[in-house]
Amino acid sequence: MSRFAYDLPKSEWDSEEVQQQVHERIEKYFENRASIYFEGECSQIDKLQETIETYVAEKDVRVVVVDYQGLAQGKTGNEYADQTAIVSLLKRLAKKHSLLMIDLVQMNRAIEKEKGRAPSMSDLRSSGQIEQDADIILAPRYLCMDDPLADPTRYEIHCLKNRNRGVKIRCVEVEFDASRQTFA
Repeated sequence: MSRFAYDLPKSEWDSEEVQQQVHERIEKYFENRASIYFEGECSQIDKLQETIETYVAEKDVRVVVVDYQGLAQGKTGNEYADQTAIVSLLKRLAKKHSLLMIDLVQMNRAIEKEKGRAPSMSDLRSSGQIEQDADIILAPRYLCMDDPLADPTRYEIHCLKNRNRGVKIRCVEVEFDASRQTFA
C-alpha cells in the first residue's frame, strides 16, 4: 500500500520519494486541464470583442468570464445604452463561437435596504438586456447582511432564470470557505 504526502507526518515530507510522488500527482492533476488566461485591458467594448475573438482563434478558448461588466465602457457615454450593447455583444460572441459566457454584474443597492428579501431580476444593475439575453441568472445572497448573528459561512444562491428549462429548486444554501475562497 503506497502512502502519499498528506498521509505522512510533517517530518517525512522532505524525502526524495515523497517529493517525487507530489510532483507526479501535480502533473497528473494538471495534464488534462485547460489553460487559463487573464486579460486586464478590456475596458472598451471594441477591445473586449477583439480580445475574445483573438483568444478563441489563437488559443481555442471555450469559456469566457467577464469580471465585471460594469467596468466595460461602450461608445455612447450613456451607461444604460453602453451596458445594453455590451450584453448584446457577449451574447453574439457566445453564440458565434459556442462559448460558455459568464458575465458578472453588480446588483442594485436597493436590495440591501429590504431585509429578508430574496434577490430578483429587477435587482440587476444597469440593463434589462441582461434579463432578456441571459440563459441562466444566478444571484448570491449573504445571509449576514440581514442578520449579523447568522453563520458568516452561509450563503444562498438563487436561480432567477433558466431559459427553456424549469427551475426545480429556486434557492440552494451553500457554505463559503473564506480561507480558500470557495463555495460548497
